[in-house]
Amino acid sequence: MPALPPRAAIEQALSSPQRPYFISDSGDNPTAGGSGDASFFLSDLLSTPALAGGDKTAIWASCVDPSAVAACMAAGVGGKVSLQTGGVFSGAPPVPLKGTVHAVRPADPVGGDLAVVRSGGVYAVLTTRRKPYHLVKDLTDLNLDPWQHDLTAIKIGYLEPDLHRAAAASILALTPGGVSQDLAALPYTRLTRPIHPLDPTMPTPNLTPTLLKRPT
Repeated sequence: MPALPPRAAIEQALSSPQRPYFISDSGDNPTAGGSGDASFFLSDLLSTPALAGGDKTAIWASCVDPSAVAACMAAGVGGKVSLQTGGVFSGAPPVPLKGTVHAVRPADPVGGDLAVVRSGGVYAVLTTRRKPYHLVKDLTDLNLDPWQHDLTAIKIGYLEPDLHRAAAASILALTPGGVSQDLAALPYTRLTRPIHPLDPTMPTPNLTPTLLKRPT
């Protein structure tokens, strides 16, 4: 699927008339080995003026942060919370998240207690344990309808079948994280250079096949 840097992916989604518009927050995909607690893309969403002001709306799923979920459960739906979200396991920098508890779901069989915090136009899903969001029902169970929002960002690589069927359009965001797909940004130390795709100006290699004859 097409891929863009995170902020460019957000801009493309918000400017598109197609809904639902899904963005893959690919760098922290929990089913690829990501820690599930990176909140880099949440920071990008919260700092987008149209989303921060509520003129546009976005779903972001999800971030594992047991203490943040506990605070939301204590506040209850409609309660105000001020959280530091993410970085529980990976050491990634947490992101300030202030807003209103939109929904809670206790004892989810995969994610444990779940909560959604609305900050401006951003609806951030928080979990107690790592939980992939591969089904539209995972979102609607939390009173989140992708058809009613301008973008839906999921920590995933390619869209799973249910999301693929639902998507009017989608793009992969090259977000940071333990399973970053931004190949050119990874810190390689044992490569023979030049090599594709890290060196786009490298000479065109000779790919003419050579026929090797077995000795008689």
